[in-house]
Amino acid sequence: MLLTCGYQEVPKSWYVMEQKASIYTRIYYVKKGDVVYESNAEKKKLAPDTLYCFPNKIPYQMNQNQQDRLKCLYLHVDIAPYVISQLREVHPAEHPIILNLLEAFTESCRQCEGESMSMLQESLTKSIIEYLKLLGVFETVEEKISQSVLYMMENVDKKISVQELSEVSGYHPQYYIRLFRSCMGMTPHQFLIQYRMKKALSLLSQGFPVYEAAEAAGYNESKNFTREFKKTYGILPRQVKSYIFY
Repeated sequence: MLLTCGYQEVPKSWYVMEQKASIYTRIYYVKKGDVVYESNAEKKKLAPDTLYCFPNKIPYQMNQNQQDRLKCLYLHVDIAPYVISQLREVHPAEHPIILNLLEAFTESCRQCEGESMSMLQESLTKSIIEYLKLLGVFETVEEKISQSVLYMMENVDKKISVQELSEVSGYHPQYYIRLFRSCMGMTPHQFLIQYRMKKALSLLSQGFPVYEAAEAAGYNESKNFTREFKKTYGILPRQVKSYIFY
């Protein structure tokens, strides 16, 4: 699922502070800028004309030199049930297929600036993801945990209990929770909440009304949905169209 995308130079105030695991990953095709990525495991300066896939399983941060701001093609992509546990980089010049896909995506952003994500961008995202899978950028998780992740994704609009998920995976509930957290970097409950919020964000970004996004994310009460959405993103659902998620 493509959650958001764009191509531009970020504002001076831009920085990234991912303090916990996430169900989505940032993918940046960097064109220019003085940006430093840092996690507990490594510290790295981002290089131009390089594609970066950022981890979704560990905390990390990025900061830029305000005198040399980041300009990039950015995609926020839901990659579940796959994970990335460390910064991965690809040099598109060595992979003509992905270079062509990235250039086509960049041009689509120029042509559709300020508009909702297009079917072309969704299609290009799927192709980019499949190529990155072939390169081994994404990591698979234990098969039964993967099955329970897919079950949550397919039933996001329904009530789902840990007991139900443990039965899907065939594990005792307590063991299931521990194994899930080891594989995904978060508990099943945290994953489900995040997935619901990302589902809603994607719909709101496409112009769906708040009540439809809430229902699709499994919330019967718009008030509860709005509270959870603001807790997650710091903005109200109705503010999504005027907010940029880098």
